[in-house]
Amino acid sequence: MTLDSGRFGRFGLKTGRNALVARPMLGTAIVVAFATAFMILFVDRPITYFVAEDLDPSIAAFFRALTEIGNGTVYMTASASFWLGFRWLAAQNADPAVAERFKRISAYGAFALTALLAAGAVATILKHALGRFRPSLLLTDGVYGLAPLTFLPKSTSLPSGHTQVMWTVATILVLLKPRIGLLLIPIAVLVGASRVAINVHFLSDVLLGAYVGVLVPLLVYVAFFPRLGPAPERLGQIRRILGLSP
Repeated sequence: MTLDSGRFGRFGLKTGRNALVARPMLGTAIVVAFATAFMILFVDRPITYFVAEDLDPSIAAFFRALTEIGNGTVYMTASASFWLGFRWLAAQNADPAVAERFKRISAYGAFALTALLAAGAVATILKHALGRFRPSLLLTDGVYGLAPLTFLPKSTSLPSGHTQVMWTVATILVLLKPRIGLLLIPIAVLVGASRVAINVHFLSDVLLGAYVGVLVPLLVYVAFFPRLGPAPERLGQIRRILGLSP
């Protein structure tokens, strides 16, 4: 008995392609992993040197002002206040129907807070597990690379936390209020660009931060808050994207 290597190869490629098409998030994870590795090897250093030496100061100043939009404390505080505020209103209201409505509204804040905390936790774990040195060390001392499982402030570059926060916020709103969420995507892109423009992150840090910022809210939504936001058919689409249903 012999195997036709051509047929076997075509069958293997076709099967793999179909599996990735059926599970877009898995395919995206593979693409992001390869793109991150490629950028670390060939792209990040040239971009960092270019930004440090040739970026127009007025552009750098613009991005320096813009970058604070990605501060996660503001969004977590707002989400917690929204959640607890409407829970308090529900507890204070004597009308059961109104109280139930306030409880449903409070769930939006609970979802946002949970997604932000979970995505932030994943990003923090990756930062310390990968231990990537920040661009400042490359520019001042020529130090570049990874020091896994270190806890030094300048070895927490990968992924970008500000980028992760903005993509988490955008994904939350795309799920709950799609029109508003879509408007935030360009802002999330600009915040990611700002992290590179002010030389606190590499481009690959931004890519991985964006991926975490999209993936984790989707998982949190499907696992804990499936009744919020999208209609049932859209929930099914999200589950298929994550590879959680056939």
